[in-house]
Amino acid sequence: MLRLNFHLTGVIDPEAEQPKFLRRDHIKAFSCVLANVKKYGQQPIFYSQRNQLNRPPRYNPAGLGNKPVRYVIDRLQELGLLTVNKGFKRYEVQEDYELIPSRMSSFVASCELVQMAHRLIPPKKLFEAQQPHIELRDLKENLVNFEWNDYLSKIHFQMAEYCDYINKQFVVIRGERLKDFHLVRKFKDWNEDGSFMFGGRAWHPFMNMSGEERVKNITINGSSVVALDYAASEPNLLYQMMTGQRLYPDGDPYVVGGLERRVVKRFMTLMLNTKDVYGAVSAMKNWLSEDERNVLPHRKKKERADKALVEQAIQHHGSIEKIIRMIVQRNKPIEPCLMQGKAMGQHYQWLEANLVFHVAHQLALQGIPALTVHDEFIVRE
Repeated sequence: MLRLNFHLTGVIDPEAEQPKFLRRDHIKAFSCVLANVKKYGQQPIFYSQRNQLNRPPRYNPAGLGNKPVRYVIDRLQELGLLTVNKGFKRYEVQEDYELIPSRMSSFVASCELVQMAHRLIPPKKLFEAQQPHIELRDLKENLVNFEWNDYLSKIHFQMAEYCDYINKQFVVIRGERLKDFHLVRKFKDWNEDGSFMFGGRAWHPFMNMSGEERVKNITINGSSVVALDYAASEPNLLYQMMTGQRLYPDGDPYVVGGLERRVVKRFMTLMLNTKDVYGAVSAMKNWLSEDERNVLPHRKKKERADKALVEQAIQHHGSIEKIIRMIVQRNKPIEPCLMQGKAMGQHYQWLEANLVFHVAHQLALQGIPALTVHDEFIVRE
């Protein structure tokens, strides 16, 4: 998915005729939109139509405001130079309980606008500032400016090399070649000190496909693919942190006597992101009563099956709290890590994300293209 690239700009030929709707405060926005069209042609380009704060300089070198950008896009649509597809405000819930927009707004340039972009922006007058592979948001989801340090420089370089390598491969998803692959690791400032120790995962549209769909609809360099993942990824990272070694393969944190593995996995996900037993009980009740409209369509069948298994387990063992106690007893070595709050759950995601992208980068250096989906690697069969 291509998002409007705020790092692109073009020096418009002053001799060329420009659209008459432009005012002085819209020239920078027009230059950015036109530069995106010059680079990406008629591919759909996604952007936000919401009223929101201007992006900080780290993500917006030209200091563009959202209103001028929307104004330019709306006027170009009125002139028939592009087509806008409006997005939805509703949110959908992923399996890991992260929220993503159901669909952002997007526009597709007409052939005439593409020609205009090439006419107005002369050769060698298209410029692109370096896009960071890093994003930091505050607790209100506003983008936060940041200063580079050794850790950020290292992971930016790592992600840049990895994405550049994937862009050189022939990756096809649902019949279309993957182009302009640019992953951004998204961090959340839970400590409000810019520590970059919470979150750090990255998202791409192919991750919304089910595991079965990904294997069926992705090829890499003409080869079919398989999906390999870390078993019980986050709990095993905690075992390694607390004991010096992972429980798997000698044991499985999700294997608890008298409980289905899928039930334990559901409970453990909540227990890694809630602050105490009562919070975990409440979160489980909320999940069981959750409206299916918040679930991605291809996950509804699995969600229903999991809920049925959880409800059976609760009925059999007597209470949600008793099941939580059983899981804690099975995983005594990591008990101090469980139910420490949402921020700590995001810190565990950070540990996992650091591992996954380090491995993906190392694979690229070995000549092995791999797409990542949280703790999963999609590689040639």
